[in-house]
Amino acid sequence: MAEETLDTAAKILKAAEEEFMEKGYGNAKMMSIAARAGVSHSMLHYYYRSKGKLFQMIFDEKAKLIVSILEGVHDKEISFKEVISHFVMNQFDLMRKNDRFVWFMIDELIHNKENLTKIMEIVLPKVTGYIQCVNDMLEKEVKAGNVREIKLMDLIVNIVSINVASFLFLPVLGQIMPEADINRYLDERRRSNVGFILDSIMIK
Repeated sequence: MAEETLDTAAKILKAAEEEFMEKGYGNAKMMSIAARAGVSHSMLHYYYRSKGKLFQMIFDEKAKLIVSILEGVHDKEISFKEVISHFVMNQFDLMRKNDRFVWFMIDELIHNKENLTKIMEIVLPKVTGYIQCVNDMLEKEVKAGNVREIKLMDLIVNIVSINVASFLFLPVLGQIMPEADINRYLDERRRSNVGFILDSIMIK
């Protein structure tokens, strides 16, 4: 019985995620979520009392993906150049594997200030130490004459911007290119984005 309950709850969450990703919070309907999950409307409300509660559970979990960008990067044994390379690649890979979520997240953050506050509450405690460590490394490299003077926040914005730009035309490319060519395009963009960012900050 307990296993069946968990299975039903998981099916509802999966159905809700699909509904929210496709339609956004404002246009998502509880009846549609119930239909996707194959449960009755009353059963849906038994597990999750409101659309807001259901959305928050999904949003909280998905927001943690942002923190995953930092996995494997906070390592004292790697150089600043490697740290930045990993950051570019990890953020690119996050978008590649979770493309619908990334655009959904951007849209919700623009239109819902409560979600912006919530994501900051989730992410900031987990990344503050990392950000400080990388900032210290950046300042050290600048003073040593290895890196051009730049603020860490500006560097992060540059990284996110170039990676986001790589995915802007994917819907169009998907209509005119086979999947294999799309994958080659993304592999090349991933490599070139790393090179572009490093060339913009490293002093040769």
